[in-house]
Amino acid sequence: MAYSKKMPFQYSSEEMLGVLWRHLFPSREVSLQQRLIELGIDHEINKVEYAEPRQATIGRSKKDFLVISSWNVRYSSHIDDVVQAIEKTPDLANSDVIALQEVDTSNRNGRKLPEELAEKTGFGYVHGTEFLLLGHNGVESNIANMLLSRHPLTDYEILRLNEGKYFRHNHGRFVGGPMAIKGKIVKDGREVVVYSTHLELKTTPYRRGKQLGEITEATDRYEFKPVIIAGDFNFIFDMIERPALKLVKGKGFEDPFGGQVRSTMNDTIGWILRAALDRIMSRGLRLIDTRIHYEVQCSDHYPITAVYRL
Repeated sequence: MAYSKKMPFQYSSEEMLGVLWRHLFPSREVSLQQRLIELGIDHEINKVEYAEPRQATIGRSKKDFLVISSWNVRYSSHIDDVVQAIEKTPDLANSDVIALQEVDTSNRNGRKLPEELAEKTGFGYVHGTEFLLLGHNGVESNIANMLLSRHPLTDYEILRLNEGKYFRHNHGRFVGGPMAIKGKIVKDGREVVVYSTHLELKTTPYRRGKQLGEITEATDRYEFKPVIIAGDFNFIFDMIERPALKLVKGKGFEDPFGGQVRSTMNDTIGWILRAALDRIMSRGLRLIDTRIHYEVQCSDHYPITAVYRL
């Protein structure tokens, strides 16, 4: 099946050394406004794109249960496979909300994954820009975090992390920084707040913890509502991410994919380290089950699913 096409292991030794170097020596930070002015780019970086759901054409929503999935789709580099995986993988098709990361909303081949997913599934969506990929003629791609939902999304907004600072990557070709997109759904009469986030890889665990802290602090206003924080947290070693994990636990969040038990990465290094970069954290919900979809291999991350009792 196309959506199960085997991806080659992505990282050479040289690339892994590059990742280590960027961990030890993070990129210089600049403000968004300063960087966009420097580049002469006119882009609505904080604009939120929203589409209403239609009648869902895949899966079904089970009463009294909430199904949340999360997946980093690697810059939408295999659009057909991603769409087919969401259609054909039961847990993904039955999801109430799928948090997606590294979604290319303006693919260089003229295709737009959010619109194609909405057309194929009947789901609605909300997404916001994380990075801009620059080329000789300006912006080539708009990389976003996204919530794909069978239920209408309300109260949606972008939460800029790292105090609004932006990193420059790949000699300035990527301009952007960590963020979360938030939306609220109503399932069986109960409101649930969901975040899709992508924390910074090329920084220190301390700074990554601060980014997660900005999200958990934002959830304080939803003290009496269930909250989900899903996405690519870039937690390679739980041992060195202790400040962030302690913060999450202190805020009452459950982290079932943590503990260095199973990798969520589709590469050799991830398997060796049992790196659970992808997480679905919850507060105010009773966890029933979790799954990592190893059969879906069209990205360098596997999709993950958590099932809750409402």
